[in-house]
Amino acid sequence: MHSEPFELSGRGAMAWMLPAIGIPAAAASAFVYAWINVYSPVAGYISLLFVAMLAAGAALPVAYAGRALKVRSVMQLRIAGAVSGASAIYFAWAFFGWVMLLKGDPDNAPSAWQLVRMPEAIWEFANLVAEDGWYSISHSLTPRGTVLWLFWAIEAAVVIGAGMFLAPHWIQGRAFCEDCSAWMVDEDALMVPADVGGLPGAVRKLGLPGIQQVKPPSEGASRWLSLGRQRCPICKDAAVYQIDDVKIVKTEKGNKAQASPIVPLSWQRQAEAEELSRVEQLLRAADTERFAALANKTSVGN
Repeated sequence: MHSEPFELSGRGAMAWMLPAIGIPAAAASAFVYAWINVYSPVAGYISLLFVAMLAAGAALPVAYAGRALKVRSVMQLRIAGAVSGASAIYFAWAFFGWVMLLKGDPDNAPSAWQLVRMPEAIWEFANLVAEDGWYSISHSLTPRGTVLWLFWAIEAAVVIGAGMFLAPHWIQGRAFCEDCSAWMVDEDALMVPADVGGLPGAVRKLGLPGIQQVKPPSEGASRWLSLGRQRCPICKDAAVYQIDDVKIVKTEKGNKAQASPIVPLSWQRQAEAEELSRVEQLLRAADTERFAALANKTSVGN
């Protein structure tokens, strides 16, 4: 059985609103970032957390907006995320300079709005800060000059890169019903135990028909096939599915699930719906057999 992969249409008439949401969000995040960065009692490596906060504050509103505005283009969201991230860097410098000047000479400091409108002044301020540095690492090393510019370049790359990565987060792996103009919602996944035998290989080769037998489910299984399903909440007809190979790996912090796709997100047509119904029946039968075996064991024990 060859499934038909699902792809987002790339549509999104309201995508033009993304910068209108992302840029103000970037400004708000940068404002908070500047005050925390200047007045934090601890400097140095802790600044990485502040940068992460700046990036999240600029990118996540774009991600939420993309989902709410029904933008089905990952590329448009990545562009909007990059714009929001770049705006966050600019506003961070403007507000950082304003807070620093306000801290040093509150009577003669320009307003934040004045600095935002003066990119040349921001550039000159950055060069002055780079000459002497403004924080020390472990009370012995003060980054300045090329080293400090390198740090700033890395921070800028992190913020802009996070914008590009996070902005499409809430539409990736999601299906959309174009007829109803609605995001599909998750249905209960079918979990098939696969810790013995060649079940994952059979499914990789044959698709859903590769699932011919289902062993009774066990909480201790170390490998599963996850059959995820999504359906349009309006028409109830449009549906998609995907199959992941899930391995339970033991770590020092406990068990961790590692999933790798076998069948990517695909349309659930009539043939796939029948196969999924067949697998669900196999799971129910296997579960019934397990409880019957447990009941027999208990009866014999008594």
